[in-house]
Amino acid sequence: YSLVEKIFTGSEEPLFGRASEFIRLGYLPVHIQKEILEDIGMYSGENLLHTFSIFDGIPRFYEEILETGEKVFKNALKELIVDKEFLWEEGFNMMREEFGKDYSIYHSILSAIASGKRTRNDIEQATGSSAGGYLHNLEKVYRLIKKEKPIFSKSEKGGIRRYYLADNFY
Repeated sequence: YSLVEKIFTGSEEPLFGRASEFIRLGYLPVHIQKEILEDIGMYSGENLLHTFSIFDGIPRFYEEILETGEKVFKNALKELIVDKEFLWEEGFNMMREEFGKDYSIYHSILSAIASGKRTRNDIEQATGSSAGGYLHNLEKVYRLIKKEKPIFSKSEKGGIRRYYLADNFY
């Protein structure tokens, strides 16, 4: 993802300035996820909640459900998560591929945020390293985290920002 983006947006790259438009693909909306489950004969409110909570609207995982060959949703889910360990491997493989040699640093930062460390100071204490550049990349380049101002913050510009995971899959 970041390599393709760099090729088109980096001023030193060969395709810089040649793209007339960029499309940012998002997750499937809930009503589309519902339609998919209806089409494959596995719809229920509970199943929709499970797929939305676990797969976060990523189309590939619906393909994986179909490829299990299971007719019962819970069996298909069990096969993907428990038997194949599909989700665990997918997340780690994507992070290793995207982050390269810095994988462990990014992973520790994402883990710290997932465990409730919200401020930069808390994240740096949890990881034992400076997180500034990594947090910037996770937010601006990879779009895996988001930085938000607390709702009751007194200062409009200042105040301590909090980091949250923007991608439920991770």
